[in-house]
Amino acid sequence: MENKTIIILAIISAIGSFFEPNFTLEKKKTNKDTTTCESELYIDSLRNVNDSLLHKLKIENKELIKDNTRLKRKRKYYKTKNGKKVHR
Repeated sequence: MENKTIIILAIISAIGSFFEPNFTLEKKKTNKDTTTCESELYIDSLRNVNDSLLHKLKIENKELIKDNTRLKRKRKYYKTKNGKKVHR
């Protein structure tokens, strides 16, 4: 008897799920003030400046890494009696 009630309730809930109301969020268009428009323009210009500076720093970093590896290859190490390395 319990299995029959569970099956009947499952069928009723399946049918009821078709008749549930759908809630959708609608985006309302808001009027933009002049201050918000100006601030968006300033933010966009700052993003562009930051992107260009970041790109410049990446290029400089790559060049410095290349110079560093080149100088490390030229550097010679001499071992002392203590086993420490001395640069010459």
